[in-house]
Amino acid sequence: MKNFSMIALAAASFLMFGCETNVAVDSSANPVGCYNLTDGIFKGEIAGSPTSVFKAANAALEKDLGFMCTGFQPKDPLKQKIKARMRDDRLVVVTMTQVEPGLTAVEIDVDDSDLMTSHKIFNAIARRSNKR
Repeated sequence: MKNFSMIALAAASFLMFGCETNVAVDSSANPVGCYNLTDGIFKGEIAGSPTSVFKAANAALEKDLGFMCTGFQPKDPLKQKIKARMRDDRLVVVTMTQVEPGLTAVEIDVDDSDLMTSHKIFNAIARRSNKR
């Protein structure tokens, strides 16, 4: 019984704290992104203000990827959020928060925790952001 408790405790701590994966991002925005397996959230940083990254994300989601934007929260200039639906009706939430002046943290949450789709969305936003 003691061994079972120790194994269960080790497995629970691994699931809670050990499931974050660094992912090489193929974009000029930032060479490394981070994908958390437990949350299913992709995180990376893009140069620019949250407002400019918001505009780039909106254009990337609608024009480049063909998603339908369903909601915006552009009230706070330091934190922006876009909600969109993919063609297969999965929800995508992109949150942009200012880390420091000129640098914005981007979090991408896709239904069903899809790393490849999150990576693709991040690259599309980074490309649009670099065009400005």
